[in-house]
Amino acid sequence: MPSQHAQQPQAGGYGAAPANVRILTQAEFLENVDEVSNAMKELDGNIARIAELHQRAISSTDQSITAQLEDQVSNTQHLNHTIRQLIRRLEEDSARRPSDDFKRKQIARLKNSFKDRLNEYTQEEQQYKRRYQDQIGRQYRIVNPQATEEEVREAQEANWGDEGVFQTALKSNRAGAATSALGAVRARHNDIQRIEKTITELAAMFTDLDQIVTLQAEQVNQVEQQTDNVKTDTEAANVQLTKGIDHARRARKLKWVCCGIITVIVLALALGLGIYFGAVKPNNDKNNNPPAATKKAKL
Repeated sequence: MPSQHAQQPQAGGYGAAPANVRILTQAEFLENVDEVSNAMKELDGNIARIAELHQRAISSTDQSITAQLEDQVSNTQHLNHTIRQLIRRLEEDSARRPSDDFKRKQIARLKNSFKDRLNEYTQEEQQYKRRYQDQIGRQYRIVNPQATEEEVREAQEANWGDEGVFQTALKSNRAGAATSALGAVRARHNDIQRIEKTITELAAMFTDLDQIVTLQAEQVNQVEQQTDNVKTDTEAANVQLTKGIDHARRARKLKWVCCGIITVIVLALALGLGIYFGAVKPNNDKNNNPPAATKKAKL
């Protein structure tokens, strides 16, 4: 049965994410980490299932087993690509904040764990490749009992998918057992070709995982440059803000000085007017208007 991850691969490809994509919170990041971890647990089960089907294929000529094996290998490779995409996205998120050591450590742990599984899968395939080759050697000896060790090794490495190679071997012995043996050899050769294809894909995935680090280093440099620009702009803005605050403080201080001066002037005027109307003006009025008795005495 195809895995859920294989049926629903993550979209988005391998291009750099848009600059306006927001940075994942730590909780969101950990949810993605759990998704990758669960996918790798599923990968463990797939690898074990492939080993089981390899063992059954070696001891059986049932074509349905070969079909199951091919499906399982295809689903597993699809799952591998999905895991690679998920890790890539986590790296892209981490690149947007290079100073976040927590995310970098989580990604390093996931990548190492994934590489361990890819290495285990590769070793499993290499082991069964040798076992298939051994079986080809045994079947070839049925066709040609007098074959030397060198001829057997050549048979193990021969392209049995080539009709010419198959017919040449068949001419030497057309007995029923020989024909059946050569048919088994061709089947094992097809199994080996599939294994070699899988091993090549796994090696490419190892290389790709290492390339992700290089690509992310370039993205990190870009992010760091943007961070430096933001820092410079912020510092410049802070300088302008400080100047603005100083200007505002001086303006307020000048305002209060002016208000104080005006207040002093108003108080001085009020005091002067008070003195004038309270003391000077009454005396002047008294001198200008002597009492009536004085006026009568003069008369």
